[in-house]
Amino acid sequence: MLLVYCGDHTAASRDALSARRSTYVKAGREIKHIEASEVIQMIMSGGSDAHDLFTGSPVYETTNLVAVFKRKYVRKAKEELRALVDNTSVDLLDWEDRSAYDLGLTGEKGGWIHDSPLPESTFSLLPLLLPGKSRELLRKLRSLSLHQPIEMTFFMIARHVKLMILLATGVKPKDSPYLVNTARTGLRFWDQARLVKFYHQLQKVEMNTKTGSNTPLSLRDQLEIVIMMMV
Repeated sequence: MLLVYCGDHTAASRDALSARRSTYVKAGREIKHIEASEVIQMIMSGGSDAHDLFTGSPVYETTNLVAVFKRKYVRKAKEELRALVDNTSVDLLDWEDRSAYDLGLTGEKGGWIHDSPLPESTFSLLPLLLPGKSRELLRKLRSLSLHQPIEMTFFMIARHVKLMILLATGVKPKDSPYLVNTARTGLRFWDQARLVKFYHQLQKVEMNTKTGSNTPLSLRDQLEIVIMMMV
């Protein structure tokens, strides 16, 4: 059985993995770390169906197995992962440093994916970056600021606005499909000139922050003012 622990809330995903590990230890099982590449080697040494090589083994723990399987098996990666999920002779724990969405596993069923999302995330904030949504956006921003550095939030907002401008000018940005699609959806509600002005205001804030001059206001204060002016 394969269990994958992942999510944007990395602390929570590590805690969930630790809790599962503890149940095995209490049951008298040995926990043995194994590199993701070794998992593939053990499978490949006996053929694609040779998952019984793990029979009688301790509980194995690895990291970023999904990424390694995607590089090795490409389109058959999910098939090989499911083979490990369905195999009852192996207990394999995997921790991933990304979300189930980023891993392409959000559609998987069966309880083998344990995703730990942030209570609030930038991804829930970006769809609110629309004209007339400033109050709702600011509430979300203040909630998000409780557990995410404002620098990260500012970067993602500026990136989102830049993506919308690129799309408006006919450029096809090479970025996360989710972020590009979110920007494309939001673009329908923006006037291009206003969007460019918004981006220029964000650049001014970035310059103020980097130089430490021109204003005594914090990055968050400046960002909130720009949002109230432009959104």
